[in-house]
Amino acid sequence: MSLLALAFGFASSVTNPFTVGVAQAIAGLRAVFFLVTYVIVFLFVYRYARKVERDPTRSLCYAEDAALRQDHGDGNGIVEVDAARTPRMRRASAWLSAWILLTLAFILVVVVTRSALPALSTYAFPFGGVFFLIAGLGAGFLAGMGAKGTFGAFWAGFVNIMPAVVLILMALSAKLIIVKGGIMDTILLAASNAITGAPKFLAAFLMMPILAPLADLVGITRQATVLAYDIGDGFANMFFPTNALLLIALGLTVVGYPKWIRWTLPLQGIMFAVAIGFEPF
Repeated sequence: MSLLALAFGFASSVTNPFTVGVAQAIAGLRAVFFLVTYVIVFLFVYRYARKVERDPTRSLCYAEDAALRQDHGDGNGIVEVDAARTPRMRRASAWLSAWILLTLAFILVVVVTRSALPALSTYAFPFGGVFFLIAGLGAGFLAGMGAKGTFGAFWAGFVNIMPAVVLILMALSAKLIIVKGGIMDTILLAASNAITGAPKFLAAFLMMPILAPLADLVGITRQATVLAYDIGDGFANMFFPTNALLLIALGLTVVGYPKWIRWTLPLQGIMFAVAIGFEPF
């Protein structure tokens, strides 16, 4: 559910500074596209949640969640709360919220100043990682977990994510081989020749992720390019096994890639049809 919100919100956002920028002539169209996407994803998740609520065995992860059900009971929603820990949890939540806001502010500063301060943009993601690391460790201490509990939780998370790290390295090796082999320009030229003369709304989908240079070669407007890029980078990235974010997220859960595809494939098909319908505009 979190991945769908992230990917589809990213793809259809009206104000995403990483992809849309601040001046897009199709802002009105993007607002409509966002609303359509929001409704479709909401209904998709709501329908699945209601189905599992009526019959938990219909969950695609019912068998994998057996250990969680054993640890947390029958899922009747009754949770014992330690009243003594409530103030500490509130302090931890406040700390975490403040640091996340600070991190977001830092990212926005990087986006705005990246042309004037290219060095800052280069190290944006490492700095962001440090921010989140401090936020997590600080929240653990403020919640009363102590050094042992905090670093124990950190180590457990580290171990869980290691298989995903290996998969990410394998996925990134494909681009490395292409670049080091000196065949990137050959691929771009072949892609340009393949879509030259194709209908523009179809070419907008086929050109991803080559973006503006190839769009100029085949006569696609920059506005259509932005929309196509958002769609491809948001929707399709939640489908490709070479996407680092997808591999990390699945690595933290009991959901394997085949199950993820089985669940999201209908939604991907719906959004593909919707995206094609928006491209001519």
